[in-house]
Amino acid sequence: MTTRLVALVLLCPMTGTAMAQQAKVTTLMSKDLAENPAKEVTNLLRGSQDVHVVGRNASTTKPAKFLVVLVKDKGAPILTLVE
Repeated sequence: MTTRLVALVLLCPMTGTAMAQQAKVTTLMSKDLAENPAKEVTNLLRGSQDVHVVGRNASTTKPAKFLVVLVKDKGAPILTLVE
């Protein structure tokens, strides 16, 4: 559920040609949760070339970066596309 919600939040602002472009996503860390061995936390750094309808970049000289934190089932894919 959390993974799908985050994927939906990341994909909703993209339209037209932006969806056709491959976004740059860098995995910063993936670690098992000590409290629940069946879950893991993953930190991603998201490319800033997408058009987002909520919020704005506070800098006029540097692109924005998005830090994504996911708590998901261990070994589950980060993104599941649904039709």
